[in-house]
Amino acid sequence: MLMESLPLNGRQTRLSQPGPFPPDITSDTAEQAPVNEIALAPEFYFDKTKGDYWRKTPSGEFIKCTEKDLRRHCQRGGMNVFFKHGDLGLTRFDSAICHVQDNLAVDHAIPLAGHRPGIFPTEDGRRILVPRGPKLVKPQEGPFQNFDVLLNEIFGDIQRLYVMAWLKVMLDDFYRLTPSAWRHHQFIALVGKPNCGKSFFQGLISSLLGGRSADPYLSMVGKSNFNKEIAESEHLMMEDKHALRDSKSRAAFGTAIKQLTVTSQTPIHGKGKKMFIAPAFRRLSFSVNEDADYITALPMLDDSIGDKMMLFKCSKAEMLPEWTENKARFIRELPAFIYHLLHEFTIPESLRHDRFGVVHYHHPEVVELLQQFEPHIRFREALDGTLFKDGNEPITRKTAAEIQAELVNGPFAQYVRPLVSYPTACGQLLAKCQKEEPDRFRDTKSKGIRRWTILAPHGDTAID
Repeated sequence: MLMESLPLNGRQTRLSQPGPFPPDITSDTAEQAPVNEIALAPEFYFDKTKGDYWRKTPSGEFIKCTEKDLRRHCQRGGMNVFFKHGDLGLTRFDSAICHVQDNLAVDHAIPLAGHRPGIFPTEDGRRILVPRGPKLVKPQEGPFQNFDVLLNEIFGDIQRLYVMAWLKVMLDDFYRLTPSAWRHHQFIALVGKPNCGKSFFQGLISSLLGGRSADPYLSMVGKSNFNKEIAESEHLMMEDKHALRDSKSRAAFGTAIKQLTVTSQTPIHGKGKKMFIAPAFRRLSFSVNEDADYITALPMLDDSIGDKMMLFKCSKAEMLPEWTENKARFIRELPAFIYHLLHEFTIPESLRHDRFGVVHYHHPEVVELLQQFEPHIRFREALDGTLFKDGNEPITRKTAAEIQAELVNGPFAQYVRPLVSYPTACGQLLAKCQKEEPDRFRDTKSKGIRRWTILAPHGDTAID
């Protein structure tokens, strides 16, 4: 960057290479700038979108402030804010403001999950000021008996190993606070009876990541934007009580899981603001009751999503009756448990994965539950995922046998084959889908042959 010169009572003084303010403003005469009046200002930046300023605090975070507030802090730091420069009428503070507006302006000021406070440059040339970072728990060697008992009670021996490995990968990436070092990761589903401790365990994941969490479910199924509150939360925590179970929402949920687990790039929609994209750290968890009515909120498993999901079956954990006391005993053990995961626990060679750090795990009873709900619903989801994967044009005048042939050779073949194990099964399932959605599933019969016309699942396509 260019050096900048400022007039100082007819003399010149230089600003050093632009960087966090204050620049090194000095004078060559003691009368004009005494040692105790060297410009000492806090590090600050100009938000060119909103026209205000962000000042670094002694804690290392940045807070928004007005120009008047900023002047006070510069003066407290030793700057002679009223010192005039020549005939232009500018004070030393005015010159500092001009310098920051010209050289230290930022495009956005927004917390981003997994980032240290300070400037983050995006690939498209924007400068983002991250005002605050996550609150890292300092690892410290020690006992973690409560975590040990809880993990054994909820997950048992086999699942516990996968959970520990997943947590280790999470913390290894998180404590680096470096987007380029973040790996792909799996979405985890915690399936169990009500009040077994699965939601409590989700809360512990938030605590391990510094305490910030948000629910992204509506944005994942296309009902809202991926907003800035989600972008600043390391843990994206969801529960089944608000989940949608229609095929379109489940398909959208599955698509979002595939995207969010393999990229950190995050579209951020501030209210009334233009969207931009920046990397953010995240881990996704979803707790769901173990019956067909609830578990159908999860997407169908196929080859494209299976390795991006962990499906754990949760048993009941013994908890203290008082929630605050219950949580406090685990909070006390956080430093020791984090130390163990970072420095002592080793992922077994058989569980390691180059892409995700740990191989995926699907509890067989959870998989069976996913396969047990209404056959025609599973059939319709597989049909939509197979026939409409490349577009929304209607499927026109095909026989049940032709449709079945496409399904048993498509991406959801493992789900379809058990459903169409006898010759008339596909036709019967199509008829049941027609009964529920007559506008989507239409049939005609000519010379004893029935043919089907099927519209895309969102119903936007019309047939003349």
